[in-house]
Amino acid sequence: MSCDNSKTKKRIICRNKGVTMVELIVTFALLAIFLAAATMCISHAIIFFFDEQQRMSSYTVADVVLSELKDEIRTMQSSEDGRKGYIKLRKGSSGPDVAGGVYTGTTIEYMASNINDGLNAVQIDVAGCDDYMIDGKNESLREVTVDGAVTNKADIKSDYLTMRYYGRFKETNSTYEELFMDKIVNGTYAASLPVFNGITGSDVVWHASEKLPKELYQRHLIELQFSVSPHDDGVGHQIVDYVDVTVFVKRITDESTMATEQVYQKERRIDLQNNVYYKPYSEATMYSDVTP
Repeated sequence: MSCDNSKTKKRIICRNKGVTMVELIVTFALLAIFLAAATMCISHAIIFFFDEQQRMSSYTVADVVLSELKDEIRTMQSSEDGRKGYIKLRKGSSGPDVAGGVYTGTTIEYMASNINDGLNAVQIDVAGCDDYMIDGKNESLREVTVDGAVTNKADIKSDYLTMRYYGRFKETNSTYEELFMDKIVNGTYAASLPVFNGITGSDVVWHASEKLPKELYQRHLIELQFSVSPHDDGVGHQIVDYVDVTVFVKRITDESTMATEQVYQKERRIDLQNNVYYKPYSEATMYSDVTP
């Protein structure tokens, strides 16, 4: 009996020799191939997911920016009531591009129509703002904190939707007979306001603000383009009926250098509720045009 058990054990041991080194290597090689393929599929899926998330986020940014601009622009002041309503475009610090009767710029200026707060000039762009800030309630310079230091200048970065406002007051200086100036520019009304004595005529003071919170952008920055097509009204005025706005959404590819690439653009035509005159860039109409 014990002899038979011994033979049986030997037969079992012979049948279970395990795996050879070659079989083990082949198994691991095949496993590595399968894992590599799976990793590639997963990584491509992850990249696609984040790209799609970025793309969808850019759609949201463009839609919100255009919605804000529509609400701001469409009700601008009419020129027909003697309140000097107009549209003016800039491209950076120069005049707009002109092609086929279409004027295109990156900054739009116009007169806001606001019965309650009086007549205000508005400038919209994404150039940021580092000019002086004014507190409209007590007509004093606003204090802001920048990098831990208190200053009277804004710290609004570029590539975000920026709105600037200031009140319009008729300038008594005969040199600027048709010009409306903010009353805190030195050399005009500022002479009676000691708090503004340190501001020179070339400095601009705004009620400036980032129109939308930075949290909205989610690693996106924007550029703006405004286009108008004025037409003659038969009595020598160039009338603007609508403003074409294009929002270019850029993705930040390198935060250390702030390198970007464009991922989306969207256009919208904003019909104006009032007839507004187009003012050429050469005409000094806003006090940011004036050099002392």
